[in-house]
Amino acid sequence: MPFRWIYSKLMFVLGGLFAPMEMYPASVARLARALPFNYMLYAPARLFVRYDTALFWNTIAMQTGWIAVMGGVDFWPLRLGGEADQCQRWIGGRLGRRRGQAG
Repeated sequence: MPFRWIYSKLMFVLGGLFAPMEMYPASVARLARALPFNYMLYAPARLFVRYDTALFWNTIAMQTGWIAVMGGVDFWPLRLGGEADQCQRWIGGRLGRRRGQAG
């Protein structure tokens, strides 16, 4: 629960919902543009209001890059730790016990 709360607050502030990116100090705006929150919320909304071809392609490139980074982070433990079957059995066992089934 605390992680979700922190994540939502980061998205609210660094995603441009609190204030437009142009209103942030240069250092905060630079940080916000380096993180994925800006490309999930602010950039698509700005494109809807005021279309800019360069911003469109920059947004697509950054979203694709962040998908690749997060995909690598997601699959990295599987490559290091073993086979996917092991992970699925472990997760399935945990879920089965949580539902009251034998695992």
